[in-house]
Amino acid sequence: MNQLRTITFIACALVSWSALLANEIDRRLDSLQQVVNTTSMSDVEALADLHLQMSATILDTRPDSALYFADIALKLSEGNELAYHRIEAFNSLGLAFQHLSNYSRAFENYLKALDLSEEAKSQRQIGESLINLGNLYLFQSNYQGAINYFVQALDEAQRISDPGLISDCYWSLGRSHMGLEDYSQARRYFEQAIEMKRAEGDEKDQVAAEIDLASLYFKSGEIDRAYEYHLDLRSRIKDDENPRLLCLVYNNLSKIYIAKNDLRRAELNAIYALAASRAVKSKMDEKNSLENLSLVYSKSRDYKRAYEYHKRFAELDQQLFDEENIRKVEELRSRNAIEQKDVENQLLRKQADLHSLTITRLWIIVGLTILGLILLLAIVVISYRALNTRKKLNEEIQSQKDRIEKDKNVIESQAARLAELNEAKSRFFANVSHDLRTPLSLI
Repeated sequence: MNQLRTITFIACALVSWSALLANEIDRRLDSLQQVVNTTSMSDVEALADLHLQMSATILDTRPDSALYFADIALKLSEGNELAYHRIEAFNSLGLAFQHLSNYSRAFENYLKALDLSEEAKSQRQIGESLINLGNLYLFQSNYQGAINYFVQALDEAQRISDPGLISDCYWSLGRSHMGLEDYSQARRYFEQAIEMKRAEGDEKDQVAAEIDLASLYFKSGEIDRAYEYHLDLRSRIKDDENPRLLCLVYNNLSKIYIAKNDLRRAELNAIYALAASRAVKSKMDEKNSLENLSLVYSKSRDYKRAYEYHKRFAELDQQLFDEENIRKVEELRSRNAIEQKDVENQLLRKQADLHSLTITRLWIIVGLTILGLILLLAIVVISYRALNTRKKLNEEIQSQKDRIEKDKNVIESQAARLAELNEAKSRFFANVSHDLRTPLSLI
């Protein structure tokens, strides 16, 4: 009887939760659509921004619709040369393709966003694009490749001192190191991210990072600490705002209760996780919930229900396995494309660096040549002025010499004239004296 009540309660919770989530998403979407309808068609920037918001709102639950809205935002931004919105649109398209397991298309869009960000020299968008590329590697369990992108993103974030971007990088690095089972390093990164998210007032991302930290405690064997942390997180998450995070908490709590052999609570949390996973249409979380329920009933020796849930788990696991095989084939293709494009990208960057270095050297040579020509011209001008000044001085000296020579000739001419006059005077006085002396002698 109790089991029947539990099942009825679970079914009601699942239906009401799914309806509540769908209504909440529809309400947000309708609200944005009303704003779009009242926005002038000439205000293209506002329309592009609204379509990006609509894409982000339904990304987790309706990635195909998110893809549609992101594509509209891209067309609006490309037709009106809105560089910032164009980069955001490519990143939104990449996220939608990633949720649809089309990793090669996701990589292409992330790479376009990165190229445009570098062209626009938008360091924040460069960091965001690098984080998206790193998350693509992280989702494919290529943890070291993810770390390389996250470290580059962290360099960009620290260069512009953007706390939001820095905290995202720390969070992503923590998840990568947890995947590598480097729990001590992962813990340091998670704690740094949580502290920065708390300082920013970003409660949603703070809680998400704390869930990862609580999961790390469980994986590293700190069960009691993980238990207390998950209970605290459960009390802080609102059902209608963060169902995906709530699903993770319930599944983790179910595993903790199984480890503590509290099968009743493990069952309830697994049921809540199952309802949440179906509400957000997360098959992986649904599979984990079914597995937890199968394990709970097996430990409770309720083998019939354990078999039923295990069968559903196996069917879903097979479905996911088939999808995983398809995904792996696609992943191999995309990884090959990624690696090839990475090599091409690195080669292009090296060529760009070499081209930049060559241009720099050419500018240095041109600068030195211009400087040399300026110095040569200065020397020629100075020499010309010196020669011109010397010529003028020589002409002035020659002119003075000519004047002196002329004066000398005048003086010599006047001296000769004076000598002649003096001689005439002497002759005159001699004649006068002679003429006077003769009569006097007679007298």
